[in-house]
Amino acid sequence: MADQVADLLNEMGIEYRYVADYPVEEIVRNNSEGQVRIKDHLAPPKLVAQYAHQMEQGAQFPPIVICKRTKEVADGNTRLAAKIKTGSSTVPAYVADFPDLSVRMFFAGRSNQQGGLRLDSGEAKALAIMLLQEGTEPEQISLGLGISVDEARKYANEVEARERLLLAGLEADKIDSLEPSVLSRLNNLKMNSILLAQAQFAIDAGLKTGQNSKFVTSLNKLRSEDDALHLITNWRKEYAPSIKKVKAGVGTKKPGAIACISLAHANLMKRTLKEYEIEINGNVSESVIKQIQEISERAERLVEILTKP
Repeated sequence: MADQVADLLNEMGIEYRYVADYPVEEIVRNNSEGQVRIKDHLAPPKLVAQYAHQMEQGAQFPPIVICKRTKEVADGNTRLAAKIKTGSSTVPAYVADFPDLSVRMFFAGRSNQQGGLRLDSGEAKALAIMLLQEGTEPEQISLGLGISVDEARKYANEVEARERLLLAGLEADKIDSLEPSVLSRLNNLKMNSILLAQAQFAIDAGLKTGQNSKFVTSLNKLRSEDDALHLITNWRKEYAPSIKKVKAGVGTKKPGAIACISLAHANLMKRTLKEYEIEINGNVSESVIKQIQEISERAERLVEILTKP
């Protein structure tokens, strides 16, 4: 196992030196920015206790890896925590001279995939996207992180589509509202004008992966930019009711202000009508009729607001 760590450092061309008794007090731990794992997955207590017990029984573990420049743990948080648990003030370590943060994190990801506690899908994707943004090829990421080439290419499409849309002027928060699979599929649209128009349509209509894929396929069959943009305009007309609902926040976890007002008014109206039914009991007064008419008029105005183009 120790050889695997050294072999990986050698394979990646990272200069390092071995220190048999590196002082624990000098090590910077739990640095979230440079970690490939989410915080809750760093040094799991049960695994730390297991490693510590094995160490006390004489088991040999590979050296941890420390970043020469920052003294942060690049690989081996669990082994370090276990060593500390045994009462040791030193730990065997490789002190590595990483050229930058992305190389360091790629090393850590590869080390975990090869011999440690494997990254979960979310951690692997987050690391893959960061590496893609740094210019690493999908094939390299696939090999290093143990994910399929198709998966790595899909992540690459997400990254490229995001960059293209940002350059086209679409706000980052709107891009983030797209499902990753929708964003990846959008990158198949070669012309930026068509990409932007379809992305805006997908956002406004709340398109899911399957729906968007069909639209992208149809757009790619067209020969001209004008034909594609005209088709997207027609789809917008067809999906007008859905677009209105999405804009109003209807059916979402966080409805918009209009939807909140409408729902509150609707519930108020229902309660009021029930109270009227009990109160009237066959005897309708002028004041009751007037109040019902006012409620009806307000409801109609809200409908106009919700359906306004």
